[in-house]
Amino acid sequence: MKSAFRIRDLEIAGAKLIEPFCVEDERGYFAKYFESGFFHSCGIDFHVDEEFESKSQKGVLRGLHCQFHKPQDKLVHVTLGAVKDVLVDLRKESPTYKKWIMIDLTEENHYGLFVPKGCAHGFKVISDVAIMVYMCAGRYDPASDGGIRWDDPDIAINWEINGQNIIISEKDKNLLPFREFEKKGFLYE
Repeated sequence: MKSAFRIRDLEIAGAKLIEPFCVEDERGYFAKYFESGFFHSCGIDFHVDEEFESKSQKGVLRGLHCQFHKPQDKLVHVTLGAVKDVLVDLRKESPTYKKWIMIDLTEENHYGLFVPKGCAHGFKVISDVAIMVYMCAGRYDPASDGGIRWDDPDIAINWEINGQNIIISEKDKNLLPFREFEKKGFLYE
């Protein structure tokens, strides 16, 4: 099976669902998630400065992460397993400010998600194991690293936990509530 490269707008301003070029046969698949010329022709000015990978077990919830002073555009996809991927618009001038969306990213659907700078990002693993790849425009800046709490009542994300055991890092448990994030002036123009 062969599919063409497609990019679709999502409900958050600037967020895009990437349907990569993908060829599947009896051997497996070959996929291309990023092509600078195609992205540029679709109005996405994205360059890759860094690439990261995380491996997580079922029930791990990571996020909601962003960089306060040096925000990054990100392109994320799953190479193994499945996640409920979430992004939240933290740009106070955006028409979709405080809105969140959840997208299933799986090794089967091959979807990628373009997360524009000024949005927080996180995910919950719903398969036994998941490997997530993050391509970032802009370098990781430890001094700007932070985010908002995954369970913030003002954002009210429905993580579809349904009694599932959730595993969250100490760092993520101590992220800011949205109101404190907003009060400290960390919102993006």
